[in-house]
Amino acid sequence: MKWLFITALLFGLDFSVHRTNLLLLPGFLIWILLRNPKTYLSVKGWVWGILGLGMGLSFHLLTIPIAARHPFLNAGDPSSFSKFWDYISLKQYGGGWLINIFPRKGAFWGIQVKDYLDTFANNFLAIDRGWAIFGLLPTILGILGIIAIWKRSWRLTVGLLCLFLLSSLGAVIYFNIPPYYFRTVDRHYLPSLVIFSFFITFGLIAFIKWAFDRIKGLLWLKIAVVVALFIIIPGIRFFADFKSIDGSRNYFAYDFAKNVMKTLPPNSILFSNGDNDTYPLWYLQVVEHYRTDVAVLNLSLLNTTWFVEQARRNYPSLPLKITLDEISQLRIKSWDDLTAVAVAVKGSPQSFDLADTTSLPDSIHFRISPSQYGPFLLIQDLLLLKIIEDNEWKNPIYVEPTVSPENIRWLKPYLRNEGLAQRLIPLESPPINAEILKANLFEKYEYRGYADSSVLIDEFSRMIGINIYASFIYLATAESQLGHYDGCEMLKKKIELKIPHSRLQPIPQEINNAFLRICASDST
Repeated sequence: MKWLFITALLFGLDFSVHRTNLLLLPGFLIWILLRNPKTYLSVKGWVWGILGLGMGLSFHLLTIPIAARHPFLNAGDPSSFSKFWDYISLKQYGGGWLINIFPRKGAFWGIQVKDYLDTFANNFLAIDRGWAIFGLLPTILGILGIIAIWKRSWRLTVGLLCLFLLSSLGAVIYFNIPPYYFRTVDRHYLPSLVIFSFFITFGLIAFIKWAFDRIKGLLWLKIAVVVALFIIIPGIRFFADFKSIDGSRNYFAYDFAKNVMKTLPPNSILFSNGDNDTYPLWYLQVVEHYRTDVAVLNLSLLNTTWFVEQARRNYPSLPLKITLDEISQLRIKSWDDLTAVAVAVKGSPQSFDLADTTSLPDSIHFRISPSQYGPFLLIQDLLLLKIIEDNEWKNPIYVEPTVSPENIRWLKPYLRNEGLAQRLIPLESPPINAEILKANLFEKYEYRGYADSSVLIDEFSRMIGINIYASFIYLATAESQLGHYDGCEMLKKKIELKIPHSRLQPIPQEINNAFLRICASDST
């Protein structure tokens, strides 16, 4: 009963919004059936099991007082029992606990199973990294371990295999990932990898026992065999994976966040897109207390009422004149036409870093079209427009280049590239300010790691590098328009020193063509 209580307690403690651990529950029930089926007929067993599970689950109720303290990031705001239930039932994503096994969203074998097998191979099959037979050792030992356990106890083997299959194939079925999913769900396969590691351990012990039985005497040779096996297997993984996990000189996320913040004037409002371009900024604000004057608003999260309330609390000066009741009433609107919304323009050309001779219109007209997701106007569009109107051009408004143009189609024509942030200007197709762009790219920004071939560039950082590369092109264009026709080659050399072309491959062809075209026009 002690182990039943502890196991049920751990199940409850490990419960999360992803609920990956529940995939192991059927295996746990099968395990009891194989090892001690009488447990199901024991009232005491049921009492201890339910007590352990209840105690583990009740631990998560601590989320309520923690959320009630209004931390900076309070996803779902589970600060009451009703909101806590909405949080764990994933109401903001449609509810239903998101158990969508059928229909399959992608090819079962070619996409979903392959995602798991790729993760398994990355951990236990290093044959593609020059290690030949040594890369196969973990898998060979794992299979040997299954055989060794079977010889000892078929019940134990079946129980472990059930847990392994449920946490591997079961995870594939449960998560049902679609094609071109934005990231692998490898972290959810961890339970199956841990279980297979048990098989490897049993296999290693069985092999050592077999070898020792055949090596008579020669204690030094036995010790050498054990040491070699215990060094070779983790050593293979260490040398194969060290470069990809070594973060000692990886400053991409930190420099990206700092560079974005350095782009912004005081009291700016910045709209971001996803996790990678938002959390580094929040880290700087919350942990390092850097640029707390900037309001960082994630467009995707603006579609949730809890984030709107949180943003108003975190950024008291945010120009969003809306009551809590109005926030709770926010809904997606049907929108099937192209409508122009007029916004009055206030301020002088100097306040937007435009030439003194620039003539600003009395108002601009945003041509708001239906969302990329269908004939709808999303809550993020409604709030973005309201912030622009309520701001009355007092605070500079910026959008990160990581935001898809399709996500802000109606705003895109009024954005001016200033490097890693684009400023809203009350002019359609506003001219580039070469001085601002040059100061950001050459004086303010840091590019640690891009020119160092020993530092692995992740996909997001590569895309940020391409965005910076594109900003250099904007600068070259602005310089040529000012008559600085000898600047293109100089800019190319500076780019190559800071962000080598070879480190960003593949670079979109249109970016390469643009630079070639500008430089060609300079040479003439």
